[in-house]
Amino acid sequence: MTVQITQATDMDCQDVASFLATALPESWRQPELPDRAQIQRVLSHHASILMIARQEDTVVGLALGWCFPNAVAQGDSVMLDELVVASDWRGMGIGTELV
Repeated sequence: MTVQITQATDMDCQDVASFLATALPESWRQPELPDRAQIQRVLSHHASILMIARQEDTVVGLALGWCFPNAVAQGDSVMLDELVVASDWRGMGIGTELV
């Protein structure tokens, strides 16, 4: 099966929120799961980079990073903040592809 990696857009927000509702372990869930508005808030931040993995129309993974200036390298750095792959899709290299 082919998995497509793309940068998330506003059109992906509901799919990402739905994915997180099923992919996050119970122990990680806050009183409320991230919803479409929260995903849009993340995407609207100028420093965010949200990559998603899709198999057909289904989100099966995501990577969220933040871009910021680096003094030593005199350029930009990206910090990986979140990496989530659906349990049925782990061990297939999707996490590696996302980062």
